[in-house]
Amino acid sequence: MTLGNADLNKADTGQLLTAILAIIDRTVSVTLGATGQIAIAGLVIKWGGMHTLLGEGGYEVNFTLPFPAGCYRLFPVAYNGLVGSEADLWAQSGVTYADSGTVIFQGVLAGKFCDGFDWIAIGH
Repeated sequence: MTLGNADLNKADTGQLLTAILAIIDRTVSVTLGATGQIAIAGLVIKWGGMHTLLGEGGYEVNFTLPFPAGCYRLFPVAYNGLVGSEADLWAQSGVTYADSGTVIFQGVLAGKFCDGFDWIAIGH
């Protein structure tokens, strides 16, 4: 195995560790927080949330950093901040773009709400 201009000596554990860390450094990036992302060799996973009172309708998720080549899927999950409340809406994913996606909330009965939603998006 060759790494750059030098041959990798498999018996040299220090050299192996250096090579592995160099590969990880080139293929993995992480931004942590309430909204963040992890990128591994072209696959990008982002997360975030919108915690505010929402009724039925569509809501836009704007990605802080756009996906380089597009978003495959946006997975919303309704958030219930007050256990036992009337948070009786369900979240659905809508269309996605490199820089945003849509979440749609619907309910069976009129006048229902939820306390927001969390989301995970996967793209490349």
